[in-house]
Amino acid sequence: MTRCNILSTDLQQRVLFSSRRQLINYAISYSSDRCGGVQDYRRRRSHGPQFLYSRNFKGDISLIKTRDYLSFSDNVKPISWPAQKDAFWTDELEATVRVCGWGKTQVRPEVYPEELNCVDVDLVDSEYCNSVISYSGWVYEGMFCAGVMPDGGKDACQGDSGGPVRMDDKVIGVTSWGLGCAQAFLPGVYTDVGFYSTWLGDIMNQY
Repeated sequence: MTRCNILSTDLQQRVLFSSRRQLINYAISYSSDRCGGVQDYRRRRSHGPQFLYSRNFKGDISLIKTRDYLSFSDNVKPISWPAQKDAFWTDELEATVRVCGWGKTQVRPEVYPEELNCVDVDLVDSEYCNSVISYSGWVYEGMFCAGVMPDGGKDACQGDSGGPVRMDDKVIGVTSWGLGCAQAFLPGVYTDVGFYSTWLGDIMNQY
């Protein structure tokens, strides 16, 4: 992986997390001259909750420990995540979140950006996401939705998977899946970092 937005770091400078799917077929590295200088970090260990690469995308999160410390700069900084949350805790919020990535900015023909792109989208409650006009029950515990409903027009897209979803000064989500990009009635679906917060802490405490 060579996209600086994919991995979000904790304060220990060696632990990162991303989408579980993003790590299945790739060695881990971080390298981009658009992110404040080239950094390349080989994976030491990676962990994820039980995850089967199936159509439901449950548990789409992974924790990685690098062999070397990250080098922080004005462009590369640590960020925290929420304490443990109940499933669908974002339903109680009326908030805008920021999603960043290097994914497609146009589907047909495919267009990828020359620089990091970010978009502000609204949290969408699970009742809407699981309704018959949207994902019909496919949004499970450990996921949340964000977009501009019902019209669409702003979203993550292919190539953004594993990227961060930020609310205020915390990463609350990881880009996971969706049907199409920026479609009406179909917001993006993200792994809920707060739902996995205890799991993240337990793994980190082992090292």
